[in-house]
Amino acid sequence: MISNGAIKNIKSLLVIICIAAVLTGCTMPEALDDYLQELGITDPDEYRVENGIVTTGSTDTSVSGISVEVIDNYFAATSDSADSAAESSSEQEKDNSKNINLTENELSDLGDVFSTLYAYNQLDEEEQKLYIEIYTILSTLDSDVVVSTKDKDVLAKVFNYVMQDHPEIFYVTGFTYSEYTLGDEVQKISLTGTYTYDEAEIAQRQREIDLYTAACLAGLPEGAGQYAKVKYVYEYIINSTDYVAGSDDNQNICSVFLYNKSVCQGYAKAMQYLLQQMGVECCLVTGTVVDSDGHRGGHAWDLVKIDSEYYYVDPTWGDASYQTSATDLDSNQRIPTINYFYLNVTTDELIKTHSISNDVPMPDCNSMVANYYVMEQEYFESCDTDMIKALFDRRLSDGSNNVTIKCSSSDVYQQIYDLLVTDRGVFDYISGEDHTVSYTMFKSQNTMIFWL
Repeated sequence: MISNGAIKNIKSLLVIICIAAVLTGCTMPEALDDYLQELGITDPDEYRVENGIVTTGSTDTSVSGISVEVIDNYFAATSDSADSAAESSSEQEKDNSKNINLTENELSDLGDVFSTLYAYNQLDEEEQKLYIEIYTILSTLDSDVVVSTKDKDVLAKVFNYVMQDHPEIFYVTGFTYSEYTLGDEVQKISLTGTYTYDEAEIAQRQREIDLYTAACLAGLPEGAGQYAKVKYVYEYIINSTDYVAGSDDNQNICSVFLYNKSVCQGYAKAMQYLLQQMGVECCLVTGTVVDSDGHRGGHAWDLVKIDSEYYYVDPTWGDASYQTSATDLDSNQRIPTINYFYLNVTTDELIKTHSISNDVPMPDCNSMVANYYVMEQEYFESCDTDMIKALFDRRLSDGSNNVTIKCSSSDVYQQIYDLLVTDRGVFDYISGEDHTVSYTMFKSQNTMIFWL
């Protein structure tokens, strides 16, 4: 096999031969064929460019002697109605690639910046270098840039990791690559981002995103800790966003920040973006969930780090507008505007309803310390009547419209249900002349809500 140095010499000699062909009057294809055959390359097409497109969908095809491969998107679109088509070029590509030219200091500096990002830290040293290269290409809207890997599968993997760490790259939907081979050996791969907007449009959208972010940050309580920041952003996004299938830009943050309408991936990326602005570590998570009809579909949510412990957060499932549009709730069943079932939950709790993809390996989240119900003293590990009274008193005094009780097990749930509902004990905790209390039970979640 010919060395990389020899390839450079071949290219220089090919230029000389091309000039000689013109001067002597011989046909260029014949001159090239003769020279390549002398080098032992019997097929003039053996040094070739293989082009690939990474976007939504999967199709394999072959055109004009160039192998054009279309592989799956860096992650499946997670809207209920995400349709996209893969496109490929049938024209022979010239070698217009360029080097990325990152210095060791630049690589080191960016590595320090990314050191708190979850997906980045799941990669080995060589993959982290590639991660920085891909980030640099995408953030500068560059194209046809040679990267440090020659493996298109590694390229797709690391691209996925970049996108799961960086919600601010809202203008990229995938990438194309060109694979340069000599015989069966890959010489290099270049990458081009699939950009949905030009620089001017990106800048305008970023200005609107900055305005939304500033308004959100302005309402954050001074001195808020990590739990308070996560809860604040969870509530802020839910209160300002409607779940609308088919909404514009629903796979990126623009849907939430510009239009206040989105689907799960928009919710999750918007939460990730805001938390990162507040200094809270957050990574996008993808997987699947089962809907009310038993159909499994793509879904996205977040992984957050609070005081050294990891938790899952699903802002989409916390929004009543999603619950009413995506489930078959009884029209008479009352639900809260914000549902806290999936605010800082463990892996065991999450996988009752969610399946986590293997795209980025996720940690085993096993802490309950920052779970919403624990922090708000609404989590019951026994039928503690003093704790129940304190909760009712607190909610009546703070003007809440409901009292929510989350139980640690089905046994505790049944004990408290028998006390408050079966034995009508709820009236011991509510004063006044109105002897009617409505409630909503979520038995599968071991949760009950009494409406005040």
